[in-house]
Amino acid sequence: MKAGKRIALGMVIFLMVLSEQVWGSDFSDGKELWVSGVLTRGQEAGLFFGTEGRFEPERPATRAEGAALVARVFGATQGQESGFTDVPSTHWAADLIGWGREKGLWTGIGGGAFAPDRPITRQELWAMAGRALGAEELDLLPAADGALVAPWAKAETGACLRAGLIPLDENDCLYPTAGLTRGELADFIWHLAIETERIPSMIFP
Repeated sequence: MKAGKRIALGMVIFLMVLSEQVWGSDFSDGKELWVSGVLTRGQEAGLFFGTEGRFEPERPATRAEGAALVARVFGATQGQESGFTDVPSTHWAADLIGWGREKGLWTGIGGGAFAPDRPITRQELWAMAGRALGAEELDLLPAADGALVAPWAKAETGACLRAGLIPLDENDCLYPTAGLTRGELADFIWHLAIETERIPSMIFP
């Protein structure tokens, strides 16, 4: 990493830590939460948007929300049809889902459907992000429950692990089939943006 990017990245991390201590989230329901600083920085960077001043950090995240945030991190453009029968052009994430489909980041659940409103699992999010990062073949995941990761998400989960995006718990477990809250999704996406150096380019022109 070049010196200029190191400085910019260091400044962003400093601002994130400072925001957790001082500023708090601009969302009315995100103040004084563990993810408050992430919500504030992500909102300023154009990653996170709520509804009527609320973020609903404790609500289960959906597949559309996960796909949309991954797409935003990697520079999604507008104008694409979603390509899925259950994501019409009027859907708020149609462009973002369509962009990711064209890039090969997701293919849906079969039968031409994407299930945008279905709660997203951890391994589904890792698969989306891992494909964008560039997944490599992996035989064994360094986790106690690594065998529970679906074959279609194994290499991608490995990519996220190598990038430091997935913390193992005290039992060295991943819990790949568990869901995520919107707060947990935001935290993952923020660190994905930092890891891929997207945040410095957004904040420092």
